[in-house]
Amino acid sequence: MQNPDMAEAGKKKKLAENYEQRAKDIDAFLSGNSGQIPEFDNDLVRRLVASIRVISADRIQIQFQSGIVMEQEIGSE
Repeated sequence: MQNPDMAEAGKKKKLAENYEQRAKDIDAFLSGNSGQIPEFDNDLVRRLVASIRVISADRIQIQFQSGIVMEQEIGSE
């Protein structure tokens, strides 16, 4: 029978490895671009964004795959 602490450590190590791989993939993708994205790139959005939540009629919350969360005001012009 496996020690619960060792199982938890194994899970944490696996999550860290997955995070590192995602970061490397994103870095490679961004390095291969000129920095200018001329049109909407669905693949890039799916790689970077975990979720988008509507806070109010003029505010959204974006959670990135990295865990960073930001709120953005959206205006109707």
